[in-house]
Amino acid sequence: MNETSLIILNRHFKEAAEELLGHYNVEATVTDEVDSSVEYVATLGFGSDGIAGAIALCTSARCAQYLVKTVAAKNEHDWLGELGNQLLGRLKRRLGNHGISFAMGVPVLFKGERIAIARTLDLGRSAQLNFQTPEGILEAWLDFRMSPEIELSAEPLQNESPSEGEILLF
Repeated sequence: MNETSLIILNRHFKEAAEELLGHYNVEATVTDEVDSSVEYVATLGFGSDGIAGAIALCTSARCAQYLVKTVAAKNEHDWLGELGNQLLGRLKRRLGNHGISFAMGVPVLFKGERIAIARTLDLGRSAQLNFQTPEGILEAWLDFRMSPEIELSAEPLQNESPSEGEILLF
């Protein structure tokens, strides 16, 4: 993957995460802080010819409970998985404008006490964003592998992707 593709992918990941949190009125700002009290990890994979990877949302139980309150949901496990699903969907929509498409897996949630997150990243194939919320840190991770032949165009090839929630008939 060339440098331009990596910059575009990271930009789209950040925009998708910020848009998602903004949609649900989550008070969150990007931070360099990390949280050593990760208790929940929601992850889902994606892939197609030439691209594969996964995203993850990692947080404490207290922050997960805050996220649930933003939508009056009842279960932080399900809601964290749904946020991961929506984050990947928003990233997929953005990458579709560059000719990249992939299938998405289903969210899987891991719960434990003091889950240790490996924070060493290969920045050529990973991205991490940390968001400070009123109740703790929410970490968003993207890990991917792309075939060297795949390069994202500096400008979108098309800009006709549907908006979030738009219904498509075909």
